[in-house]
Amino acid sequence: MGCYFISLIVDNVAQAQPVESLLSAGMAFLRCYPPFDAMEDDAMRFLVKHLGLAYYPVGSTIMSPDSGLLQHLYIVQRGRVQRMPADGNQATDLDEGALGPGECFPLDALMEKRAVGPIYMAAADAFCYRLPGEYFTALLNISPHFQEFATHYLSSLLRASRRLVQIHAASAAAEQQTVLIGLSHTLTTGSMLSN
Repeated sequence: MGCYFISLIVDNVAQAQPVESLLSAGMAFLRCYPPFDAMEDDAMRFLVKHLGLAYYPVGSTIMSPDSGLLQHLYIVQRGRVQRMPADGNQATDLDEGALGPGECFPLDALMEKRAVGPIYMAAADAFCYRLPGEYFTALLNISPHFQEFATHYLSSLLRASRRLVQIHAASAAAEQQTVLIGLSHTLTTGSMLSN
């Protein structure tokens, strides 16, 4: 199962009207979803002008940690994309969930210039817009709204990560305290028995 890529832009001047229609349709679609619904007009036009469209059959892997350094921002156009932990452990709040139309991924890995942590798979036949990485960086620079959205997204991931660390630390501390209380009780009981 593979990916099929379709470019939205045709380099033929005679195709100017159909290309303009594709651009308008892409803009109309994205304007229905945040953060694109409030994106500046010039930035939106820039974004749509540089998008391609890829098709992923159900069950196909869109990306995984093995994919290496990311080359594109993905925006679900149709279908569903499932985000799953790569290590086979149980999903956490950061890992679980299906992405639907208008949702983009993986902002964190693109901004940090690294591979993704989870696996992204097509949970249903999926069409995803793809924005090449160099245009993603340019979009962050020309769209204050998109840059704010991406920054808030990273902040929310950091907060969620800190929350998980705190939960795990509290759980470990409680477990350690339980062991110490049991050990103390055993030592006290043993001490009494030997007297």
